[in-house]
Amino acid sequence: MAISSSIDVIPDSSRRLTSNVWFRFACLLSALMLLMLFGVLGLGHGGPASTTLDARILYLAGLHWRDGLSAYQHAALIPVASDLKAAAAAYDFAYPPHIAPLCLFLSAFSWHDAKLFMIYLNVAATLCLGLVAAGVLNDDRMEPWAAKNGRTKGLVAALVIGNFSTAYVVWAGQTTLIVAAALLAGWCYMRRGMVVMGGILIGIATIKPQLMLGVLFWLLLERRWKIVVIAAATALAMAIVPILISGPVGLLRDWYSAVSHYTNASYNFLGSRMVFGVPSLLQAIDLPIPHIGPVLMFISVMALWYFRHRILDADILALLLGITLLFGYAHGYDLVVLAPMVPAFWRHLEGRPQLSAVALGLFLIITLPNSILEPFGISLLVHGRVLALLVCVVWLCLMSIKRTARTRRDNMNDKASIGAINRASISQRVDVAN
Repeated sequence: MAISSSIDVIPDSSRRLTSNVWFRFACLLSALMLLMLFGVLGLGHGGPASTTLDARILYLAGLHWRDGLSAYQHAALIPVASDLKAAAAAYDFAYPPHIAPLCLFLSAFSWHDAKLFMIYLNVAATLCLGLVAAGVLNDDRMEPWAAKNGRTKGLVAALVIGNFSTAYVVWAGQTTLIVAAALLAGWCYMRRGMVVMGGILIGIATIKPQLMLGVLFWLLLERRWKIVVIAAATALAMAIVPILISGPVGLLRDWYSAVSHYTNASYNFLGSRMVFGVPSLLQAIDLPIPHIGPVLMFISVMALWYFRHRILDADILALLLGITLLFGYAHGYDLVVLAPMVPAFWRHLEGRPQLSAVALGLFLIITLPNSILEPFGISLLVHGRVLALLVCVVWLCLMSIKRTARTRRDNMNDKASIGAINRASISQRVDVAN
């Protein structure tokens, strides 16, 4: 609680720095350079030739569906380019069927062109994510307490675009940036009352359903039936090709089998350096609690729902995603979905440089590449990002509760003041009449 009691005064030096247009430009330029160097060019990961390797599995799945085969039952006889043979030998595809449009589109080109397209798509998703994350700070319907100034937008966008987690997803050719951008945009549309667009984007975001569990559970608790139905219809429409190939029952059976096989891989076990979350942390330090993660996640979301009137509505998405990553199942590259936490913390800490520095430090720990920590051989250190995220979720929740209580108190004082003025006015009119 001592953290939240710090002064809210903005030092002149801090105000001058963040208000300087050249400082904001330098931050954005640095963010874009980091994205290009470590993401697109693969600096530190083997160079451009090593980029988008994970997208090879999407490409191969598209080849299966394009040839009228199930993408969940690998056909070794499918002809592939020489640089895809290693991926074909280790083929392990477990995405839900509605990833099919992306896979089919990629497979319509040569692998070289598909690789370039995946880079362009992830860079575009990164820019959209940064712009949407920055934009919600200037929307009264989403962020009624936000400062209306350009410096906020630029610096928030720079933090979202220019971090190692974002660069890693671009380099790996993963789909988490697409999910994050669609989810944040869909959530914003939903909160603005644009149900159709919100539902479609949230439906697209479910191509990684494990990252959406907390959000979908929340939508059910809010009884957002239209959003849920539109999202489900979107996913169904996107899966039409796999359904026509395998049939509904066969498709579900094949997908379930593929997911079971995927989760049995060594790098997907709880405790693996690749798996993020409290259950994985406990497994890594030899304190396994089997199957407790999903239970804790749903209990936490239920608690958030029960106390929702004490939480700022604009903080809900960040808290839901934090809870999902803590207690659900995710990989390290999935941390980019935490982008809504950047504007959430900025809203509470803008103008408080010391606490902002602490939050920035936690953000850097969360997005720190595992490759820096793994050489030490300490499991707790490798999974330390989980503890940093846990601190962030608790801290954000406390700040949100405090802000809501203060706002409610100010509103009551305003109503009391208005009531006193009205009573004085009535008394004055009565005196004049007498």
